[in-house]
Amino acid sequence: MKNIFKSLALAFGVAALSASAMAQDSGPLLDALVKKGVLSDNEAEDIRVNLVKEYNTTSAGKLQIASFVKKLQLFGDARLRYQYQDLQSPRGGAAINGGGQMVDTINNRYRYRLRAGATYTYDSHWSATVRLETAAPNDSTNADFGNYWDKRGTDGTGVLSVGQVFLDYKTKFSVFDSSSTVPSGKSFTTVTDPGVDVGLNVRVGRGPKQIYLTEAFWDSDLNPEGIATELTFNNVGFDGLSFAARGAAYVTDNDNVAAGQIAADHNQIVDDDGGLLIAQIEGAYKVTGGYFKGTEVRIAPLYLQETGGDSNGFGAAATIGNGSSAQGVAGNANGTPLGQGNLKVIAVPAEVNFSLWKQSHKVYGTYGVNLDSNNRLHEMYAPGIAGFTGNHGQNTFWNVGYELGKLKKQGDWMFGAEWRWIEAASYTGALSDSDWANNALNVTGSVVSAGYNLTDAITLKTTWFHSTPIQAGRGGYNANNTVSANYTGVTTNAGTQDILQADISWKF
Repeated sequence: MKNIFKSLALAFGVAALSASAMAQDSGPLLDALVKKGVLSDNEAEDIRVNLVKEYNTTSAGKLQIASFVKKLQLFGDARLRYQYQDLQSPRGGAAINGGGQMVDTINNRYRYRLRAGATYTYDSHWSATVRLETAAPNDSTNADFGNYWDKRGTDGTGVLSVGQVFLDYKTKFSVFDSSSTVPSGKSFTTVTDPGVDVGLNVRVGRGPKQIYLTEAFWDSDLNPEGIATELTFNNVGFDGLSFAARGAAYVTDNDNVAAGQIAADHNQIVDDDGGLLIAQIEGAYKVTGGYFKGTEVRIAPLYLQETGGDSNGFGAAATIGNGSSAQGVAGNANGTPLGQGNLKVIAVPAEVNFSLWKQSHKVYGTYGVNLDSNNRLHEMYAPGIAGFTGNHGQNTFWNVGYELGKLKKQGDWMFGAEWRWIEAASYTGALSDSDWANNALNVTGSVVSAGYNLTDAITLKTTWFHSTPIQAGRGGYNANNTVSANYTGVTTNAGTQDILQADISWKF
C-alpha cells in the first residue's frame, strides 16, 4: 500500500509540474507500474481518469492538439517604426553628368509589423513551421499607418500573408567512433573516442535562408522557396573545430507560359522558369582554453548563380533581329523578375567573435565577385542604344562591419557600424538589403545602429542608412548609360539617399 501511495504522488506530481507531459498521455508510466505489480489494472484506470479530469481543468488542458503532434511551440513579434527618408533623383530625367538639377524627396512614414507562427514537432526528426506576417512584398513586412485606421493601412499592406511554410527533417549520428581497453593502474579501463558528430537538416517549402551571408547581401525579410540541405561536422580532429556543407535550389520565376516561334528567323521565344542555386562550405573554430577562450572564427565561401528567367533569354517583349538574342528585355505581364540572369557570384563572408572588457565584440565582412559581370552590364545598358561601345568591370561587392554588445536580456545594449560597396553589375537588388539604398546597385555607403533592451522581450533600436553612387553617370540617362527596362529601378540610384529608422519591438 505504501508503494501505491508513492506511485500516486509521483503521478500527480508529474501532472502538476508538466502540462505538456500530461498532454502526451500518462499511459506508459501507469502501464509500467501495472507490469511491476505496483498497481492493478483497475487502480491504473482510475488514476488515468482522475489525471485527465485534473488536467482538463487547467489552461493548458483546454488547448487540444492532434495526437501525432508531440510538441507545439507558438512564437511571434511586433514592431512599431518611425522612418525618415531623403532620396535624391535628377529632375525630369536629366543626366547627372549633364548638369541636371537634383530633387530631394522627403518622406515621414509611420509603420508597424506583426509576425506570428507556430512550430509543430512530430518526432525527433520531423517538424513543420508556419508563420503569418503583415505585407505582401518579399523583402518587407511593414504596413503603413493611415487611411483613417483602415486595417489595410494607406497602401493595402496591412493584410496578413504567408511568410513561412516549410517542413524540416533533422537527424544526428556519429562516424569513426570507437572504444578501446587500456591499462589503468592494476586494472584496465575502457576509453571511448566519440569520433565525428554529423548533423543533417533538409528543409523544403518557404522558409528562412540556411546559408551564412550578412544582411547587406541577403535582406532579413526574404524567405526563399525551394529546398535546402545542410550537413554539419563537429569534433573534427580536435575540440572547437567544425565544418558545414550547404546547398540550396530556390524557385525565383515560375512563368507557366507556353513557348512560341518567330517565323522570320525561326528563333524560339521561351518564357523560362528561373532559379537560384547556392553552394557553401563553412569552417569554424572556437577556442576552448587559454587567454582567447571563447573566441570564434567563421569563414564560409559560397557560390551563387541565377538560372533561366525571361530576362536571360527571349522575353515577351524581345526585339529579335538576324537570329540574335536580345537580352535585357522588359518583364512580361506574368510578373517576371526584373534583372534576372547573368549572375555567377563567388563570395567569402567571414566573422570573428570575441570578448573583451566584459563585452562581446564582432568583426565581420564579405568580399564577392560576379564572374558574369560583362554580360550583365551588356544586358543593363546595351539594348536599343546605337553605337554601344561596351562596358566592362563593375563586378565587385564587399562590406566590413563591427558590433559591440548583444541584445539578449534586460539592460543589454549594442552599437554597430558597417561600410558597404556594391558595383553596378556585381550583384542583384533582388537579394540585397531593401532598407539601404532601396535595393539599388552602383552604390556605396554606411549603416550605423544602436539598441537597448528595456526588458527581455522589449527592444529599442535606431538605424541610419546612408548611400551615394559609385559612378555618377550610371543610370543618369545619358547615351551609353541608359538603363534597359529590365533594370530600371535597381540601377538608377542617381543621388545620395539617407534613411533613419526608430523602432520599438517586442516578442510574445
